[in-house]
Amino acid sequence: MECFEVKQEQEDLWSVSCQGRTLHLYSSEEEARWAALMLASNRSQSGTQAMVVITPPEVSQLPQGVQGTRRFTGM
Repeated sequence: MECFEVKQEQEDLWSVSCQGRTLHLYSSEEEARWAALMLASNRSQSGTQAMVVITPPEVSQLPQGVQGTRRFTGM
């Protein structure tokens, strides 16, 4: 099974990685999620099980004043 992880690297920088290797960088969470879902879909169509994991940003990476709240993106 392949696992594609979406993770916030910096405020406006999101990565998509697989097996610890960064595949792509995006300027928005939405773009990164879409790319990860497409990669997983392509793997599934070729007969390989795949999943997407979205890792929330670490508390230290959240903008000032947002710490302590969690944002749900609806995905």
